[in-house]
Amino acid sequence: MPSSKKTRSVFFGIRHPSLPNDVVKNNSILYYRFHCVPQLYISEYNKEIVEEITGEIKAAGKNRETYIYFNNTFGMGAIANARQIQALQ
Repeated sequence: MPSSKKTRSVFFGIRHPSLPNDVVKNNSILYYRFHCVPQLYISEYNKEIVEEITGEIKAAGKNRETYIYFNNTFGMGAIANARQIQALQ
């Protein structure tokens, strides 16, 4: 099996009710997806969770690029959570 560096693939971490919440970094690009807890695609994350994951992303080391995707787009939760992360930069 080719390594991720040879294929340039990026593994990603995910926040999902039935999966581990690990931040995964396998190269210089980091990608993390928020899918909402407790209600998929609906719930807005509280500030503590956003701060926790942001801290883990920073602790993973320097990245050339970082992508964070909020899939809680049923309402306005994704916009509010994205602004929380921007404020932490």
